[in-house]
Amino acid sequence: MENKITKSLILIIVAFIFLRCSTDDNGENLSSQPEEHIGVFLDSPVEGLFYESESFSGYTDAKGQFSYAEGEQIVFFVGDIKIGSAVGQEEITPISIASTSDATLESKEVKNIAAFLQTLDIDGDPENGIKIEQTVVDALEMDTVNFSGSITQVIGEIVNDVNQRTGIDLNPVYPEEAATHLAASLNTSYEPDDLLFTDFLPTIESWNIYAKPYLPNTASIWIHKTDENGNPSQSIQYEKHPYRIVRTYTYSNYNEFNLPKNIETQYYNYGEPGNKAMNQVTYNLEGQLSSWSNANSSNWKYDLEKNEDGSIKAISSYFNSNLAHKNVFIYNESGNLIKEIRYKNESESSVIYEHSYTYTEFGEMETLSMLFNNEQALEYLWEYSYDENNVLIERHRETVDLLGRDRTDTYFYNEEERLERLLIKVGDYVSDYVEFYPNGDPKKAETTYQGFLYEIVIWDENGYSEWKIIEEDTGNYRIEYKDQDENILKTEYYDSQGNLISIKE
Repeated sequence: MENKITKSLILIIVAFIFLRCSTDDNGENLSSQPEEHIGVFLDSPVEGLFYESESFSGYTDAKGQFSYAEGEQIVFFVGDIKIGSAVGQEEITPISIASTSDATLESKEVKNIAAFLQTLDIDGDPENGIKIEQTVVDALEMDTVNFSGSITQVIGEIVNDVNQRTGIDLNPVYPEEAATHLAASLNTSYEPDDLLFTDFLPTIESWNIYAKPYLPNTASIWIHKTDENGNPSQSIQYEKHPYRIVRTYTYSNYNEFNLPKNIETQYYNYGEPGNKAMNQVTYNLEGQLSSWSNANSSNWKYDLEKNEDGSIKAISSYFNSNLAHKNVFIYNESGNLIKEIRYKNESESSVIYEHSYTYTEFGEMETLSMLFNNEQALEYLWEYSYDENNVLIERHRETVDLLGRDRTDTYFYNEEERLERLLIKVGDYVSDYVEFYPNGDPKKAETTYQGFLYEIVIWDENGYSEWKIIEEDTGNYRIEYKDQDENILKTEYYDSQGNLISIKE
């Protein structure tokens, strides 16, 4: 009996000791769990960054908040792209995570990280915070970015890749602009001083305002390439709908500001290489691009006036040193042209014409109003229609001709935006251009008068043409052979049965 009591007592003591040890162990485990602190990633608060440390991982929230343990290193990612790391603290910025020793707002790496993050912002407005959506992250082709090198081309490729894979339009933000915003977020100041971003590229991107037809800023994507020294080497403009290359600018012969003196322009027609032009550009004493001229024509020179953002405000065109005309340009917040006015001279009363533009919600041209300040004071309103893929399918205008007749012009386009039909109605006349060459030149047209087909025109690829003109009452017809200037070279006369009657040379 005594032995049983002794054994029971021993079991109770052992159980108590085991329980006490177990409790002590649990206490040790609980006390070793690090305390959770909350920090903010700031360049405006950034939402959607993945972060990872020894104790915590996740995505920054709408306030830019993340969890961290004191003393632990945190690594930040966008997808597979590591943007930097820092020891956990209440506020982390692109300066904090830069690998550059003693990084500041002026450090290239810091400005590049800020440009990268602001470009990924889904609504393109970092003032209301930066939100990086997973759809955008999944569309990125790259898995690494060298933030210590030139990021100019990377920014364009990001915008291009995301647009092509998702249809999302990101706003490209380059380092100087990004640093200005970051400075404001940190309650400090920054003066942009890199002419490549503050002047040269904005000028290049607005250069096409002089091209016809005008391609809106919101309907195109730019990729700017740089050489190993960070100097601009080439700029490529793409049209979004349909997606294809529009033009390239290739740069050479650099000045003391590391900006090019020569620009070779390669134009593309429907994505295929077309004409080339070589331009020579000059700069003012501050290093801003101030004029250009065609290397093959010394008669013309174009002087530029700029807006604060570097975009072209006005172009004064000189022929043999005399002012031929001056064009003034006004833009909306998206950088699209909303008005162009051409003047004969510097006087505001010397208007030659005024063009006004409106745009669709997806950034393509919606209307073009053309007012000509001549004796007839002609005014045209072009309206543009698009398919579900935002590809142009029709361009239409209604007007009154010089004889007072109602006139409508309707252009029809295929899925490549190649002209496939043109219908012109003037009073009782209807001209139907039913065939075109790949470059857009007409190949065949038929004209009716009050429903009677009286004229058929066929053009060859060199611009020579045959005009068949039919008499309604007899059925007899003649064929006029014309040169490129529509001068008659020969006329053949036929009866209604197609028998040749006579020839006039």
